[in-house]
Amino acid sequence: MKVYIDTCVFIDYFLIRKDIIRPLNDFANLAFEKIKKNNYELIISDLILTELKKTFNHSDEIKEFFKDFKIIKVTTDNKDKIKAKQYKTHYSDALHFVLAKKAKADILITRNINDFLEFSKDLYIKLPENF
Repeated sequence: MKVYIDTCVFIDYFLIRKDIIRPLNDFANLAFEKIKKNNYELIISDLILTELKKTFNHSDEIKEFFKDFKIIKVTTDNKDKIKAKQYKTHYSDALHFVLAKKAKADILITRNINDFLEFSKDLYIKLPENF
């Protein structure tokens, strides 16, 4: 299985985020552990890395984190940007979707389910805790 995880889930994990009642970082960790345990492939896009660097400036920790996964790398090109602009949703969410499809993801995991509803007919969209 190929899994694309939206940047917000990585940020939940790295910044140990919680909402009012739930430990979002624990849900993120469970999703990452399931990927490792089941030997799934984790899709990493240049967009994810760029967004992570903007929010969490610890590139050594990020590199260390990824070493235990089977990684598929996907990079953005102009065709991807043009495709993403055709969707109604926020551009970066649309670009995440386009990159997930480009890498032949089976599922996209995000905290922002509503932002990805437009894509749910073309790709499984799940919360980390429902993965």
